[in-house]
Amino acid sequence: LTPGGAEKVVLDLAEYQSAQGHDVTILSPYDVGPSQVRSTPDGVAQTYLADGDSTAANGRFRKYFAMLRFIVGRRAWINGFDIVHLHLTFGAIFGWIYSLIAGADKSVLIETNHSAGMPMNSRLRSIRVWMARRFDHVALVVEDAYWQEQAADRGIALEIIRNGIDATPYELLKQDRIERPHPIIGTVGMFRADRKPWVFLEIFEAISKAASGPEVEFLMVGDGPLRQNITKKFAEKGMQDQVTFFGVSSFPAAQAIEMDIFISINVGSLTGMAAIEAAFAGVPLVGYQMSSDYKTQPDDWIWSSHDARAIADHVAILLSDPLQLALLRASQNAHVYANHSLAGVYEKYKALYLHHLQKDPS
Repeated sequence: LTPGGAEKVVLDLAEYQSAQGHDVTILSPYDVGPSQVRSTPDGVAQTYLADGDSTAANGRFRKYFAMLRFIVGRRAWINGFDIVHLHLTFGAIFGWIYSLIAGADKSVLIETNHSAGMPMNSRLRSIRVWMARRFDHVALVVEDAYWQEQAADRGIALEIIRNGIDATPYELLKQDRIERPHPIIGTVGMFRADRKPWVFLEIFEAISKAASGPEVEFLMVGDGPLRQNITKKFAEKGMQDQVTFFGVSSFPAAQAIEMDIFISINVGSLTGMAAIEAAFAGVPLVGYQMSSDYKTQPDDWIWSSHDARAIADHVAILLSDPLQLALLRASQNAHVYANHSLAGVYEKYKALYLHHLQKDPS
């Protein structure tokens, strides 16, 4: 449950379910302490594979060995849940092993696939599909042609349920926004190779050249193994005084609210939770498109491109036209309320749970 969009969704959904009167328990590998993406909500129980012993489950192989021991030793306890909701790769592997051990006595298994629409190693993706055949239902957070085709061929029950969040904290942020003399362009994301953080050097450099008026400032929120390398490259370009590296944030929207425009990372029509949170806070979004062959669609709620200069030109136009920027802010804010509210997501999962529990009243 270290910082990440999907990890926060798990905790937010658990909190909402608990508030609606359900008994909710979160199982994670080990206690990550203050680095947890947000505190465990009141009313939600939390347990760990190794009873809080982080050394027993910290590490890829130890984690899965601890998982096997946990499932074997506490199978009856797991069977006592009506629903076991699986999140991320950890959840998928847990559900697959549990289904093998529990057999016909297993609880209903629902997987949320948070990696749908994202680039993934083809072998790993096929393994995930193979495991999903043992689950009662799979929810994708975005449409994914590969998963939809595989589900149809293999008889996997599939549904699209987009991630949702509670908008209340983001509404409060809007009231705290302070206008600054210099435009601030920013992003939130991990400094990992799969997120291509070096692209933001190209984008920010192009924006700096394209934008007229006051000098543009840049803000990058997040951390990872490539951060030092990216920091060095900004310095080599002479841009070190224009860029602030905030580091990891437990509430990235608090930094996003300082931005005049948030550069999201998009894969097709999919964007990350940090961008969705920013839109709830009223921050306009422009996307860097990871899929080089994707063509912007008229109904895309986030304009995106894989070309740094095109992004810079688009940002420059928005910065020079306050009315257009305000209209973009309002339309994107309305979109996330309509499609990514936590209440709507809760109702969809509740309907899915009841569908399977009514099929199997035991």
